[in-house]
Amino acid sequence: MIFDGINFRRNNVYGFRMAVEGDIDGNDNPAPVNHVVIVKIKDCETHDEIRNGRVFTVYNPKGVKQAVKLGYGLTNMGYGPWRRHGITDVAKKVPGLGILHKGDNYDSCQIFLVKNGRVYTTNTKQKVEA
Repeated sequence: MIFDGINFRRNNVYGFRMAVEGDIDGNDNPAPVNHVVIVKIKDCETHDEIRNGRVFTVYNPKGVKQAVKLGYGLTNMGYGPWRRHGITDVAKKVPGLGILHKGDNYDSCQIFLVKNGRVYTTNTKQKVEA
């Protein structure tokens, strides 16, 4: 799925719910109640439903704690924590950044999008200048 020029993939590990009291964002502030919160589906109660001859697994996220603290870009889109990666090989090709050499560093983070009742994710990377 392409959203705002960014290619996202559907993620079957994460689900979502609306923020409630006690949820926090990426800056450890209370998450606004009109924003979504990412939860892990395996932590939710699930049951199967049959619709038009197909079996669908439905999850109930009520009461499940959030899985990722998001920094919000929109009410339905946010980014997870940044992670630092160092290059230890002589040279390594990093998608989106080209060839990096030993001693170079880059940061990456996962972006979450909730659209049409599903969670989509993508990764972004940026080179760290010394």
